[in-house]
Amino acid sequence: DEPQIRKLLQINLESNDYKVIQAATGNEGISLCASHTPDLVLLDIGLPDKSGQEVLLELREWYHNPIIMLIIKKNNELLKLTSTEYNLLALFAKNEGKVLTHQYILREIWGIGYQTETQYLRVFVGTLRKKIESDYTNPLHIITESGV
Repeated sequence: DEPQIRKLLQINLESNDYKVIQAATGNEGISLCASHTPDLVLLDIGLPDKSGQEVLLELREWYHNPIIMLIIKKNNELLKLTSTEYNLLALFAKNEGKVLTHQYILREIWGIGYQTETQYLRVFVGTLRKKIESDYTNPLHIITESGV
């Protein structure tokens, strides 16, 4: 809902060739989702007209694409992601419920020349887990499947 944050997200996303549609309120966001059917929704938990949870529940009745909630961490610090962490999180959100191979993730995030650099992936996934999971040693959102 904050114009500065929306503008920063827009600049970052558009610089990575994403098309961005913005809404300042929950009701406006719901209306835009209905008319444009975006591939992904970034939803702020605090909106001026209704809570992000309310918007999420309304959208989930008919909108089946990924939704990423933007929230404040427990210690009231904003969640800060690097562009690589953001792209990794967006890739996971676009493929929600699917098992992705190391090679696929590396190719999508770093490019074809990095398909064998699994240490890159381990480091970034570990850092991302620490940022988004309440207990990164027992993750609920980013799960590693052994042997894939």
